[in-house]
Amino acid sequence: MGAQALRPGLLLLVCQGAGGRTPRTRNEQLSPDVLRKTAGDELIALLPVLRRLPRRIDRIGGALEAGRLSINVRLLADPADRRYLTNVLHQIILTALAATSGIMAVIMLGLPGGPSITGTVSLYAFFGYCLARHRRDSRPSPPGLHLPPGTR
Repeated sequence: MGAQALRPGLLLLVCQGAGGRTPRTRNEQLSPDVLRKTAGDELIALLPVLRRLPRRIDRIGGALEAGRLSINVRLLADPADRRYLTNVLHQIILTALAATSGIMAVIMLGLPGGPSITGTVSLYAFFGYCLARHRRDSRPSPPGLHLPPGTR
């Protein structure tokens, strides 16, 4: 590869073709002689694969006829698939935990009685408030529970 300066600080990389010369136009690359040579080179490179192909087709046909043809597919072989499934599972678990803690908070806030922390707040109401603490600051505290500012 050669480098030519268009202006200071900007380099243009020029890809050298076969024999050290760069084709000037696409017409040179797509001329019939160049295409014929390229197709011949590709066919020569594929010749070993083409020689083995009839043998493989015969084996596949024999296995299919005898009922021995099987396909081995590994689920979650790709790391991206495993990451996606892990993320979905984490979302499901977090949703279940959030729903459970919300339901528990409502139940505990509504339970009468229980050990008293202060004169008006029971331990159950305090635990229920702690579970429901993710609420926005604009919502009022449960009745009877007065926390100092900045502790919400």
